Amino acid sequence: MKLQKPSSLFWSWGAYVFLPINIIIGTIISSSGASIEELIISLFMALFIMMILAYPAVCLSSIYEKNYSQSVRCFLKNRRVAVFFIFLVPLISVGWYAIQTTMFVKLIQPYIGEKPYIFALLVIGMSYIFALGVTKFEYSWLKNAGIVGMLFLIIMFATNIIIRNSDIKHGTIRINCVLDYTIQILGTWIFSSVTCIMDITSHIKERKKGFKYIILATFLTNILLIALGYFINTNIEAMAATSIVNLIALLVAIWTTNDSNFYSTMRSLEELGLSKKKTLLCVPLISCVLSLLIVEKFETYLIEWLSLMSWVGIPIGIMWWIIYLKEGNV
Repeated sequence: MKLQKPSSLFWSWGAYVFLPINIIIGTIISSSGASIEELIISLFMALFIMMILAYPAVCLSSIYEKNYSQSVRCFLKNRRVAVFFIFLVPLISVGWYAIQTTMFVKLIQPYIGEKPYIFALLVIGMSYIFALGVTKFEYSWLKNAGIVGMLFLIIMFATNIIIRNSDIKHGTIRINCVLDYTIQILGTWIFSSVTCIMDITSHIKERKKGFKYIILATFLTNILLIALGYFINTNIEAMAATSIVNLIALLVAIWTTNDSNFYSTMRSLEELGLSKKKTLLCVPLISCVLSLLIVEKFETYLIEWLSLMSWVGIPIGIMWWIIYLKEGNV
């Protein structure tokens, strides 16, 4: 495995967390009447917790040059338990893959009409297109996709963010609401921050420098996206219809995240004995079926999925801390 410069993590992880669902979360928080102070506190609490839980995972993967599934094999001696934790990544990631693919097609549906067979063909096509580049170029593909993604993120933010004092609530801090918002934000990326993050940090040796770039990419991307959702307070479809820049940026966001989802899925399935070719055949196919099943109840499915992420991700993060503290040479 070729080692990379720590700075490459900014681009590859930035691609991973460039997620339109963060905009949706920002919109939900805004619609619930959150003040700007509540948003800021919730944002930093969630991202701080996320990085605390991610730290031992980053250290273990970079020191031993092992991705998530390899680390699980190495540190969890019980074979059945190890297989369970490895299989969690493709299980969860395929769900994300379906969510993202469905969102991609829903955004361009106004331009293709409501014909169901066209929707189905696009879902199938997009599912496979997202996976092809990753299968061929792997980490280098994620890094280059991240550069494109971060560029569009900044352009989208700059062209949309118009802050009007009259539209923003000030001075209110409700502890119970802050906790609710923190959990919602935490749910967006907590699972990947303790699992899939290891698939990219295993490519670098300097864990302290690498972790700094991980922090920068996590905070910058999440804050911009959630703040964007909070300030514009509109749904994704309406935002995409506003300008071609928004539409392209959102489609790029889905593309970069689905590439990363597939990469982590491929790494874990390889550890379980499935080849790249079989993964390329099976994963998009399963994603297509899920996409077609969830399209009618997409919003409900999404909220339930985010809730599940928090409950699954936090225990895994605690597990890595226990392993990290036991490893004397770390």
